[in-house]
Amino acid sequence: MLTGEAGMGKTTMVRAFAKQLESSLTHYEYICDSALTPKLFYREVLERLGMNGASRRTVLKRQYQTCLLDLYEQDK
Repeated sequence: MLTGEAGMGKTTMVRAFAKQLESSLTHYEYICDSALTPKLFYREVLERLGMNGASRRTVLKRQYQTCLLDLYEQDK
């Protein structure tokens, strides 16, 4: 996660970093939303990974953590 004031070069840095990633081994998502709450963040990530998120934040967080752990285990 990267945060900072507008115009500080966050997008430029993310794009430069993404170009260096091995596309067959990594997946990245660029989410740019200054009003994103934790609940909306979890939901957005889950949706981008093809999952339907729950309505409660605590359940969303658990789904998010489980999803990331599952992805990690698949790529071991």
